[in-house]
Amino acid sequence: MPSENGWEPARVSASACVWTDIPGTDASMLLLAEIAVLAAAFAADYNAYVEPLYDADCASYTPVNSVPTSNHLNATAWDMRWNTHPFKVKGTFTAAQVAEIRRLQAFYTIDDLLLIFWAGDWRSPVDEMHWQMGYGTYDRRDLIKRFVAERVRDDGFSTYRRGGTPRGGGAAVPPAASGGLTPAVLAQVMDNRVPMPRYEALLPAMVRAMNAGQISTVLRRAMFCAQVGHESGGLKYQTELADGSAYEGRTDLGNTQPGDGRRFRGRDFLQITGRNNYTRLSQWAHSQGIVPTPTYFVDRPDDLASDQYAFVGAVWYWTVARPQLNTLADNGDILGATRAVNGGTNGLNDRKAFYQRALAAGTALLDPAQYDEWEALMADGTFDQSRSIYRTDNNRVFTARDMVYNADAMGHAQLVETAAIRGEGWAVELVARTANGTSAGAKLWWDATKDDVWAINHARHLLQMIEIANPAALQSYLGKA
Repeated sequence: MPSENGWEPARVSASACVWTDIPGTDASMLLLAEIAVLAAAFAADYNAYVEPLYDADCASYTPVNSVPTSNHLNATAWDMRWNTHPFKVKGTFTAAQVAEIRRLQAFYTIDDLLLIFWAGDWRSPVDEMHWQMGYGTYDRRDLIKRFVAERVRDDGFSTYRRGGTPRGGGAAVPPAASGGLTPAVLAQVMDNRVPMPRYEALLPAMVRAMNAGQISTVLRRAMFCAQVGHESGGLKYQTELADGSAYEGRTDLGNTQPGDGRRFRGRDFLQITGRNNYTRLSQWAHSQGIVPTPTYFVDRPDDLASDQYAFVGAVWYWTVARPQLNTLADNGDILGATRAVNGGTNGLNDRKAFYQRALAAGTALLDPAQYDEWEALMADGTFDQSRSIYRTDNNRVFTARDMVYNADAMGHAQLVETAAIRGEGWAVELVARTANGTSAGAKLWWDATKDDVWAINHARHLLQMIEIANPAALQSYLGKA
């Protein structure tokens, strides 16, 4: 019986597979050797940009399966976060996650061949945890090799967003710079205290954490950078330099058992400290689907200082332990934010320096979608642009804010036309100017050199209605004209 995705043979033995670590995680997969590098690079991107992966949560090759055509039998399929995305359930990802999945799939397409297929696109059964080699890839295995050579680095990460030099050689790919926060901007804000590859590696988790914490404006991100920057020495330290002995016996931190001081010393980029905080953080992280158990960081405290869970403690502290921090950031209150994070004002001048560098970066701190959709709407003057056929300017609009502009177009047109039929002179004049082809509204909004024939004819028809309903008003305008 053939395999579902066309790979041959339909069943393989474990000897044909290799254990492959997923870069940036503690997870690994047992996969067909021929696809292992590609699949691991994809899983690393999934971990960085869609959702974090747990260790041992990527079920891959199995020697037996209840479905005889399953691609797990030929080691070309794997399940990611299978507890979060149950079988036959639609809609287990957010809209933002699905959008990122589509961007990833587009990146993992070469010569119009989709290399990685998502079983969330199956009609029956829907299987949103399931990923596999795409259809038609067996006959084009040369494209898998080419993709790995051109888009996967020696460290196992792809060049998606992060850039770098592909293992096949050639020119280095620059990090994505589509207007959002880039490693170069982060390095500048953090005073270049660690090498650039470190900022490159940490940026995806930092952006994911800020988005999760609604740290989504320039003021909020600047404050986050200020506090995280100082506490971690510019993202240099994920573990407190002191060994934690000073916290031994601190019942206010929940350190009630021998060794708790060292065991629960400060970790993550905001230095989460003490058994109580590790306990509450673990419970929250589990409720958010970030870790597999509600006592995870209590049981494995060192993991809080790993890249896999980078900024998890920081975003929890910012939104749960100290939920006032976003409000303090909105008010530009760096003194209040410092007291909320530190309990005092230690390092205030250093925090201010981080804060000023972040403010200087401005909208470069933001994700492209955040700035383009709403920040720009109220910040760059586009709010007074219009698509109304009676508008008085020819500014061009090319953003996804079409709903706002179309609402303006319809609302303004209705206002003008109703007033014109009532005989109000200003409105009759606007209709007549459009009918004569002399107004901005008589031009196509995307090309001001060409007439909008529909708008002109519509306005001429309206003039005929005005002549019937209010001939005096029309004659009054024609006399002035």
